[in-house]
Amino acid sequence: MAAGLVAFAVLAGVAAAQAPTKAPTVADLIARYEAETNAGKLDVALATAQEALALARKGKNPLEIGNALDAMCQASVSLTGSGSAEPCQAAYDHRLATLGKDHFKTYAAQAALANAYFDSQPDRAIAMTRESAENMERLASTPDEKADAGAAWYMVALALKFKGDYLGSLPIFEKAAAIMGAPDATPNVALAGILTDHADTLITLGDYEGARSRAEKALEIRERMQGAGHSDLADTLGVLGDALRRMGRYDEAEAHFRRALRIAENATPPLPHILGRAYQNLGLTYVFSGRWEEARDIQLKAVAVFETMGPNGDLSLSSIYNDLANTYNYLGEYRKSIEASEAALAIILKQHDRKFDRSLSIMTVLANVRFKAGDTAEARALIDEVLETRLAAAPTSSRTADSLMLRAVMKIDGEDFAGARTDLEQAAKIIEPLSPNSSLAIRVNNLLAGVMLKLGDTESSYELAVKAARSQAYVLTNMERVQSAMGGTQTPADRRVIFDTVLDAAWRKTHAGS
Repeated sequence: MAAGLVAFAVLAGVAAAQAPTKAPTVADLIARYEAETNAGKLDVALATAQEALALARKGKNPLEIGNALDAMCQASVSLTGSGSAEPCQAAYDHRLATLGKDHFKTYAAQAALANAYFDSQPDRAIAMTRESAENMERLASTPDEKADAGAAWYMVALALKFKGDYLGSLPIFEKAAAIMGAPDATPNVALAGILTDHADTLITLGDYEGARSRAEKALEIRERMQGAGHSDLADTLGVLGDALRRMGRYDEAEAHFRRALRIAENATPPLPHILGRAYQNLGLTYVFSGRWEEARDIQLKAVAVFETMGPNGDLSLSSIYNDLANTYNYLGEYRKSIEASEAALAIILKQHDRKFDRSLSIMTVLANVRFKAGDTAEARALIDEVLETRLAAAPTSSRTADSLMLRAVMKIDGEDFAGARTDLEQAAKIIEPLSPNSSLAIRVNNLLAGVMLKLGDTESSYELAVKAARSQAYVLTNMERVQSAMGGTQTPADRRVIFDTVLDAAWRKTHAGS
């Protein structure tokens, strides 16, 4: 969420720049603060905001004091990704006292204050920001104010996404993007932030092509307006790489992740959240291409980076522990995987309950590895708990489909083939409209083919296996790693998957006598 909030901070209404004089005015200092923030010099920008506030208080001009307090609040948001309640509360209180409640700048200050509650009180943050966005849109009279209203709607979408309401966030992302991209809108980079976070949400929901197109547009905006080496590009490159990785285009994904890593390594001042995320994304690419030892090593680097961030790095640390658990799982080190998953869950549960979306994702990984470690009863209890919440809150999410598939595997292990069929068919209904050629769709169809064979429906089994094989061939062709189903330079993991699916389909066809 940090990149989006920084974009909002840059956009929020502040005094316009005036022509510089020998002694800078408050407006000059705020313009300098904005330029420093856009250049990624966040610690320098904070010092400039402090200088502006001191000068404004000497002059005792309420409007200038309010503008400087806004800048102080925004500087806090930019540095931490969530903001500190104290400077933002001071800015809001000043606007309320000098302008009254029903004023554009007061609602803008309220939206900025909501940043401080995103992590600890997301429902409060959503309510505050939605009220601000609605009224800012109503009161906006200039292109800049309309852009600020769009930024407030963007914050609503981010809050919904952070809470796990991905479907609810989609129309809000669209609304924010429409406002920012309107013909009369002031050109700004916040549209790139909206598109990046929108793309990230679509990845969660399994719409990888939609995510790719939005991330590519966001990257073009950032390169044109911020330059090829700006730190914000690393976030967009990460999302674009993630979409390509999930589409099976590993080489392209790795190239984007490595570019993001170079940007993060060269950032001044150091930006540990961006550097850690770059390591994390690269590690995931190694996982998907079967390079598990390399993945483990670079994920441990990410852990070390996020640990330096203290409480501000908790969510990122939890996420990388979850990734590391998956990697240990692939390496067959199940006890280490369990330890990493439990560490990830413990961090999340400091602030959220077990029904929180990130909690559910970690619990799914933990259920999977406990199942592989032989803790069958504990694994089944965990995945049942996850699905009770997911099916109620996000019945069409790809994460729900993933959890259904895991429970089906457990049912297959217990020879409950009818129960496995129910879960897999439900998973297929979710994933097919979103991404029919995704790795998840391939796995679901493969498993369902095996279950149908066990249930005596050979024809359906064969059709499903062929469907999975065709999807895998489609993915590999797009990767330009094969010229035919069994040729080319695909990785061992790719070769194994397509060989298994084609062989299974051929066996079922022979078995069916056709």
